[in-house]
Amino acid sequence: MARTVKTKPTQEGYDKGQGVLEVESKPFRSYIKTILGKVHVIVLDTYSNEPTSVILSGDPRSDFKEGSIIDTWNESGDKYLRINNKPHFETGTLIPYVRTEFNVVTEEEVYNSKSDEELRELLSSPYFEMLSVLQKITAVGPIYRLLTLAKEMDKSEKTVGPIQRRLEEIQAKEYNYNLNSDEVFDISSIKEEE
Repeated sequence: MARTVKTKPTQEGYDKGQGVLEVESKPFRSYIKTILGKVHVIVLDTYSNEPTSVILSGDPRSDFKEGSIIDTWNESGDKYLRINNKPHFETGTLIPYVRTEFNVVTEEEVYNSKSDEELRELLSSPYFEMLSVLQKITAVGPIYRLLTLAKEMDKSEKTVGPIQRRLEEIQAKEYNYNLNSDEVFDISSIKEEE
């Protein structure tokens, strides 16, 4: 069975806008394999506009299906996949799949997943900027690392104190301790020192 492979558009085609692929943040369509074995799929690479081989090897029955799913990002890529993998669709090896959840990073996850380098930068940032970010961190781990780094960097009590109070507040919430209202860290309670 002979397969036809489309060539990459010429420079003239790019100048006319024919070679520019529009890609959305969510997949155009998704397909999942139905067998436990590996499935060889030929797709059109979204960026280079050239055919690419992909081997799907995950378990479609598991909760983590990513190794079993192939996404297309635009209509031309979807058409290319369906044409060049026709036997998989005819035998039911590949079927359409509707994703119910996309990996969306929340603001909370951004602040709770800061690296040590980002935390060092935070400690070197202006004081009130640091306090603002400190209020947005809601996990014990990053606050504890921030406290440890502050002590390693020999930061003043003015910097270490609010971090320690925020750590205590988060731990109290996490372990359901009852804090008095005067023990809860509040950014508005800090006055700027002149």
